Amino acid sequence: MGEIIIIGTDLKDFKKLQVNTRFYKYLGADFIIIRPFDKLNEAGIKEILKLNDYYKKQDLGFGLGFQLKDLMADLLSKPASAIDFSDPKIRKSLYHFIEYLIKHGISFFNLEVLEDLKSPSVGIFEAVRELNKNTFFNKEIISLGTFKNQSLDIRSLSNPKLPGLSLIGYKGQVRDLLKLSLNFRETGSQLCLTYTNFWQDGINFRNYPIYAKRMIYMTLFFLKSSLYVNESDLDFDDVIFLRKLFALKGKIARVRSLRKILPKESEIIAFIRQGDDEKILFLANKGQNEVLIDIGYQVMDYKDYQYLIGSYTSRSLYRNILLRPYEAVAFMRSK
Repeated sequence: MGEIIIIGTDLKDFKKLQVNTRFYKYLGADFIIIRPFDKLNEAGIKEILKLNDYYKKQDLGFGLGFQLKDLMADLLSKPASAIDFSDPKIRKSLYHFIEYLIKHGISFFNLEVLEDLKSPSVGIFEAVRELNKNTFFNKEIISLGTFKNQSLDIRSLSNPKLPGLSLIGYKGQVRDLLKLSLNFRETGSQLCLTYTNFWQDGINFRNYPIYAKRMIYMTLFFLKSSLYVNESDLDFDDVIFLRKLFALKGKIARVRSLRKILPKESEIIAFIRQGDDEKILFLANKGQNEVLIDIGYQVMDYKDYQYLIGSYTSRSLYRNILLRPYEAVAFMRSK
């Protein structure tokens, strides 16, 4: 599975969700995730399945997101506090419901707070693999599991060679996203990042609202993990910029490897992506002060790079480059 762009929406009006397909396709989304399970009933589920069919006709992916305990509380008419996944009957009820949705065409599931599956007698690895065996196994289904615990130990749950999940996401800020991305790639595991994963402490959004947001989105995108974007976080300027950014999906799909550069520059995120015939150099200043950096020792062929996209304006690449506050810029070199 390649890296994908996922848009999560809070909309629950099915007519508006139909109308919005043009907007989602304009933005460059691969999948739209809705969270419809406030009240579960037969009529509501039929509407969801009809909406899924409509999205397929529009060549747009469609999926469902839910917290496991909340979902089961609605299904079983119990408070969420009474849901205990150590009970085999509750787990089987979850599997049967997901199987039903798969049978009727749902192909993407965003499963939130997956730690809830574990119990004193069943660990998280065993629980996720049991979930996979009873629902997704050998089916063309994308499963995104989101965890509060940011431990790297769960990476293998999204290794394509093992039965588990398609993607792993984390709740909350991650101090070093570049390191996280490298760690996932070491094991061949699949990572999904979202805007709230970027470490935002100290970012001056008040004085640099546009450039700070663009820098964050560019960093997430060029790390080349799958990207989850919440529609409610976007304003008009974000949409215009993200459309340009997401239009580059095809180009960055060809550059597979990732190498960190400039490790001593604490305010700079810098890395090179490389494929068979192309390279992408990414530079971002995550602070509000200008930073002058020398790339010559680690990017010997800097003269061969051409501007690709930036959070400010078009730039030329020199050995010494001055990055403005919250500036992100990407350059590409083709053989």
